[in-house]
Amino acid sequence: MKQFVIPSVNNLRFLDQACNGDAPILFLTKTNICNLHGIVEPIHAAKKKAFVHLEFMNGFKADREGLKLLKNAYKVDGVVSANLHALFEANSLGLETIYRLFLVDSISLERSENVLKGAHFSGIEVLPAINAIEEVQDLKEKLPNEFLIAGGFVRKQEVINRAFREGYTAVDTSDPTLW
Repeated sequence: MKQFVIPSVNNLRFLDQACNGDAPILFLTKTNICNLHGIVEPIHAAKKKAFVHLEFMNGFKADREGLKLLKNAYKVDGVVSANLHALFEANSLGLETIYRLFLVDSISLERSENVLKGAHFSGIEVLPAINAIEEVQDLKEKLPNEFLIAGGFVRKQEVINRAFREGYTAVDTSDPTLW
């Protein structure tokens, strides 16, 4: 599978740049319910998928009705969240989902392994990227067949290169110079 950098767009002045890149998906951070429609349209016009970070979206509640709104009115393709309940609801509505796994210690890895048993997500974003890289073998063993994304504090090309060397298919970053 081709490796790619996912633009995490937190400043709309870089939206065109993100749409013109190689990544098949974009993460939208710091959006709000008022400007979302105008953001999703150019992403789809560029033949890319729009994923919204639920925790960073203003004016929105991540309940079933809110997720239906994202899918049906705003045509969002997927959501990114650490909120398992919201992700399960989004899955049931046919949205793609990416679980944010905060890897801060060995206990968080063990806990996530138990929580994720039987769950299906489009991908798992492992944060911060440096921990994701260091623990990649353990992650692949505990979470086989998962689409793993390294993210968080990706500020240098060398972090992206290392993540790709270690077997990650994708890395996400909000730094437009790395897209």
